[in-house]
Amino acid sequence: MTERSDRRRAPRHKKIIRLEFEDAGRLARGATVDISQYGAFVNSGVYVPVGSLLAMTVASDGPGAGVRVWARVVHWIEPGSRLSIVPGFGVQFVALESDEGRIAIERFMQEVVGVDPAELDGTRFEERQDGMVRYTLDPSVPLEGTAVDPSAYAPLPLDDAPRVVEERRASHRFQVRTECTYFIDGLPHSGIIFNIGARGFLVLTQQVLPEIGQEIVCRMPLTGKFREHWIRCRGIVRDHRQLGSSRASAFAVDLHAVDELGNEGVFADYLAYLQAQQGHGSGGR
Repeated sequence: MTERSDRRRAPRHKKIIRLEFEDAGRLARGATVDISQYGAFVNSGVYVPVGSLLAMTVASDGPGAGVRVWARVVHWIEPGSRLSIVPGFGVQFVALESDEGRIAIERFMQEVVGVDPAELDGTRFEERQDGMVRYTLDPSVPLEGTAVDPSAYAPLPLDDAPRVVEERRASHRFQVRTECTYFIDGLPHSGIIFNIGARGFLVLTQQVLPEIGQEIVCRMPLTGKFREHWIRCRGIVRDHRQLGSSRASAFAVDLHAVDELGNEGVFADYLAYLQAQQGHGSGGR
């Protein structure tokens, strides 16, 4: 079996690993959607040209901390071409480095991609003069003398062409329970949509709260007979709320735009469906 076919057959794990890299001299962030021994797909609001070589650092508060991942961008996903709030790119891992020694790389391979350290090729480890230990995955890609040009990267908007919600005559909210993903600085967080209407929605979460006044994009599946449909909502965080003795916090979002992902009118139809099921819903915001 060739190394290339090994890459295709390597198991992919659905894990969110926070990564940092430079974008035009500024710190850019992304997060893996899935990851394997040979590569990953990274959600990010920064466009990185195919062929770019990135030195990505695993965030210090996550698994695999202390490891630098050298990766080559092999493809780019345009906004709106998949059920994802932000665009992103696929990478092929080239090498792993750490100044914490071989044990940090072995820990990364075991905890992050599920590879037993005993399966690693010991001949690919190299202790460099600067004290850094490197594990090479693709020796055909030179790293020495590589100039990574971050000025070629261009930030992208979080969504492409949302349908602006213009009619806001009613302020009714309808109770729903559907999981959602919202993004803060390009990093995904999980929550539950608690209620929704034409003017906004309420998200419950035990994760990081966006700041009041911050613009966010939230992806969610609809419910009931519309459960096969997804929408992407863009809005401004209006306030934070604490729900009694619950460990979950909540934030309210004023809805500015909805991307119906090619199903024009589905959001209005969904609200009409909820109204038929629940009556006029709850008033206010």
